[in-house]
Amino acid sequence: MNDFRDEDGNEIDPKDIKIEFAPGCFNEFEGTQEELNALMAEITAKVRSGELLKESEPLDFDDEDMDYIQELIDKKMSGGDNGGNNKLH
Repeated sequence: MNDFRDEDGNEIDPKDIKIEFAPGCFNEFEGTQEELNALMAEITAKVRSGELLKESEPLDFDDEDMDYIQELIDKKMSGGDNGGNNKLH
């Protein structure tokens, strides 16, 4: 048994999970194309093997945390006010 479930609570085989990377999600990646390909392959392999879920820890945010996270996201999306460096720290 694994902990992968669909919206109805039915168990899903990790090998059947469709993995999609959002457009632009690696825009800040500073490695080579080969390194990016390796990273994406590693993420995919960890999802398919179930290892990613086993190694993950759930996060418990309260409303205050979510407000702060949204503020960081908004700054990042608008170019921010961090001296032109658009990376989150």
